[in-house]
Amino acid sequence: MKIINRFLIVAIQISIFLITISCQNNPRKKNSSSLNFTPSNTLVSNEFIYSPKNSSFKIVFPAKPMISNSFDLEHKNIISEVAELSIQSDSYIKSELIFLDLKDKREVTEKILQEYAFANGLTGATVTETKSKVGPCLELRGYKFLKLQNQDSSIAITYTAKCFSDKTSILALFAGSKSKDYPTPEIMKFYESIDFQ
Repeated sequence: MKIINRFLIVAIQISIFLITISCQNNPRKKNSSSLNFTPSNTLVSNEFIYSPKNSSFKIVFPAKPMISNSFDLEHKNIISEVAELSIQSDSYIKSELIFLDLKDKREVTEKILQEYAFANGLTGATVTETKSKVGPCLELRGYKFLKLQNQDSSIAITYTAKCFSDKTSILALFAGSKSKDYPTPEIMKFYESIDFQ
């Protein structure tokens, strides 16, 4: 019973955190896009290897991301660490490491993906299981239309997320870009860079 209660508390904390983060970047709330759609052919060459403590994983960002922590206020523990980066070439990438000491993380991982799809207003969201060089991966893909600022038109956006787990954490990788450009070279490189530390 204690394990189930702890699982539910952690799942609720994760859901609240993900909704909070997503709402901060939600275009419906701010009347603007969380993605930067300024055309650019310049690729960032200052790669940053993000290898968080207490995780088996590392991921490569094209530049140093903004890194922040979320805390469990009751126990004063870090429950997640977020690293995110908007890229001038029309892509958005984000990594979130969620610290969990549960044997079966699949249910929590599916909940993370469902909350992400809901919080971002994605349509046609699907979750599939794939294999990767670091083990099983749950992958989400969904779509939405964003209204362009100061224009009457909108563009189709593809959002994806990939989740991996180790003994103590879930690493969730998120990306988005214009559907016609998806996946951008930066997104492909970001997803392919997942590896063990």
